[in-house]
Amino acid sequence: MAERIDPTSVHIKFKGTVIEQNYQYDLVSLAKILEKYIDNDITLTSDKNTIKGKLLSTGNIVLRKEDGSLLMLPKIDDYQIAVGALPEGLITKPTLVWTLESDASGKQDVEITYQTTGLNWHTEYVALLNENDTKMDLKAWVSINNNTGATYKNAVLKLVAGMLTVFNVSFLRLSCIKMQLQVLQIEKSNSRKNLFLSIIFTIYKDRQQ
Repeated sequence: MAERIDPTSVHIKFKGTVIEQNYQYDLVSLAKILEKYIDNDITLTSDKNTIKGKLLSTGNIVLRKEDGSLLMLPKIDDYQIAVGALPEGLITKPTLVWTLESDASGKQDVEITYQTTGLNWHTEYVALLNENDTKMDLKAWVSINNNTGATYKNAVLKLVAGMLTVFNVSFLRLSCIKMQLQVLQIEKSNSRKNLFLSIIFTIYKDRQQ
């Protein structure tokens, strides 16, 4: 799954109904593991000593030792930190999880589509002239930069120049609501001309905003 996926663009197609869809992106990191281990035991090890205790703070490490005393470590650069296990809820890569209700028993194919950023392409051209400069051999190839965090095996590509246009759903909904209000007001006057002009004016006004 691409790390830079747009979760709102995810669409799943299969024979059934989607009950719930979740995008889990709480990825493993040192800071998040320590946050999950607050009020739990951790072990700090250096070349000189080993410290065990209950973690109370992660900003500056604060431990409660077995004898009840507190140990504060503003810097832990010289220590290695060990914990019991990976905390629940942390994952190593972004994951989509569905709860589905299938209309058919057994296995079936599922089609998943989504949008992601991090894909770019550019073209290089090489022109070779003959000795008389009367003919030219032009060659070109495309280089694709994939920074999405995912690998797409056997992908079929369609390269398009320009920026992808994404519609603002809030704008479209607002325009529809305003147009509906205009329709209700103008229907009373039974004027088709005024109705047409009011709708055009509403869309133009929203775009200016």
